[in-house]
Amino acid sequence: MTKRIKPYEDLEFTDDFMFAVVMRNNPQICKQVIELILGRKIKDISYLDYQHCIAIRYDARGVRLDVTAMAVDGTVFDLEMQVRDEKNLPKRCRYYHGMLSLEQVERGGSYRDLRETYVVFIMKNGLGPEMKKPVYIFENYCKDSDIQLKDGARTVFLNATCDTEELTEELKAFVRYIRSGSRDVDDNLVTTIEDSVEKARDNLKWRAEYMTFSIKLQEACEEAREEAREEGLKEGREEGLKEGREEGLKEGREEGREEGREEGREEGVVLGTAVTLASLVKDGFLSVSEAVDRSGMTEEEFKKFLQ
Repeated sequence: MTKRIKPYEDLEFTDDFMFAVVMRNNPQICKQVIELILGRKIKDISYLDYQHCIAIRYDARGVRLDVTAMAVDGTVFDLEMQVRDEKNLPKRCRYYHGMLSLEQVERGGSYRDLRETYVVFIMKNGLGPEMKKPVYIFENYCKDSDIQLKDGARTVFLNATCDTEELTEELKAFVRYIRSGSRDVDDNLVTTIEDSVEKARDNLKWRAEYMTFSIKLQEACEEAREEAREEGLKEGREEGLKEGREEGLKEGREEGREEGREEGREEGVVLGTAVTLASLVKDGFLSVSEAVDRSGMTEEEFKKFLQ
């Protein structure tokens, strides 16, 4: 069953497309969101990208990032809006960091010049019952000490299901907005974001872009389903043939044994009858011709049997 595409006018800030549009076209919003989550000021953003695609080789698996931003000091930020539960999220974080690093090297850089990179996930549905803090920042440390690797890679999670009681008013308002999607939250940043969402909904160019993206996404999903169906049919046929052959051999063996037993019983009856008739002939009670008629043998066969 094909999943229904959400109408453009119903898109919210937490929807991937709207999130990317708002952040791409409002550098100041993007900067404020990063500062709010990290809890510190950053230098002005000089570069923004929307649904940034990275493919190191034409035949390699690529990655589409929601929003990438670069601060004046060269720090790279990848911001991802995460609404659905993602079981393999840690491996996905590792993959994103790897692709961002590879892209910098592929463009002629040296590993010594790799930039400080933050992959930031805004988790609308939280991180699980055991993780209740509002923000988690992961870095690489030595397992047996507090020595930091200082490889410049950090992964950040904003947990929108956290307890907001001890948060700053600004972060509390943003978390409630992500959680509910309501513009009734009394906060300057939230108001600015919602105003940008309303303007984006009225933008015909972005509406057309969304429809094109949605159609391509739907076609890709249908194609994937069809490929999976064909692969399933192929595997099913092969498995069915194998099971059929095995079942046929089993049935054949059972039928063969039954036929063999039946033939054996019939041959035993014939042999027993012939032995009895032969005795009667030898004792003079039957003539050869009478015995042949009762035995079901030819006269020549019965005479050989007598000898």
